[in-house]
Amino acid sequence: MMRLVTWNTRGFAAPEVVRSLHADVAILTETPERTVAAFAPNALWRGGPTASPRRKPTGVAVVGFGGWSVEPLPAVTDHPVFLPFRAVRGDEALQVVGCCVRKGHTGSVARTRTGIAAIDDLAPSLDRERCIWAGDFNMHGVGGGLARSRPFFAHIRALGLRSVWHAERREELGRESRRTFRNHYGEFTIDYVLTPPGVTWTSVDIGQFAAYEKHSDHVPITVTLSPSGADRSQPPAPVDRFPG
Repeated sequence: MMRLVTWNTRGFAAPEVVRSLHADVAILTETPERTVAAFAPNALWRGGPTASPRRKPTGVAVVGFGGWSVEPLPAVTDHPVFLPFRAVRGDEALQVVGCCVRKGHTGSVARTRTGIAAIDDLAPSLDRERCIWAGDFNMHGVGGGLARSRPFFAHIRALGLRSVWHAERREELGRESRRTFRNHYGEFTIDYVLTPPGVTWTSVDIGQFAAYEKHSDHVPITVTLSPSGADRSQPPAPVDRFPG
């Protein structure tokens, strides 16, 4: 079993906050490199400049706990906020890509293209049947968001990836009972854990905003992965729904 947590921290996350996630592997997005200093050497970071020159570089941090180690995989992409790594504990191992498609000033169409391009860059060097993609994809299915993001969702569906939350809960994209991000416009799901057919899970949860609002405008997604056992995924849904 592996308890995988992905959370957009919106900046530096104090070590005690990261530990409170009770993760085996934590993927922290939009976080500076100093976030992982307290967890070295069992931590990785990859990132680059933000859209604002006044902000320090942020990226994706990965931290291993509970005997899980994290090892970098070749990053064959020009997009600095996609971090491929291998999580290992004994004879258990999984490939994972920590993802953060930045909003910046690129616009929704450019974000969609960035997400597709980064996945296409990395996919050929990864195990398509066993690689998990998790993080902040900055795309949602509410209102006009679905039309703008549809090419990305269709692309990952074609790759055989499914959102654990949507597959487990049988919920449509944009009609989730729980969301991962909140701002003055409302609540949206823009963070996902995507798995291929070769990866199964036993549970999935999205945090409550009240518990994390002091730290971020996002809440974490927690998935308990089961390397073996019954596959709890559902048959593929129509394209207007998320893969699952």
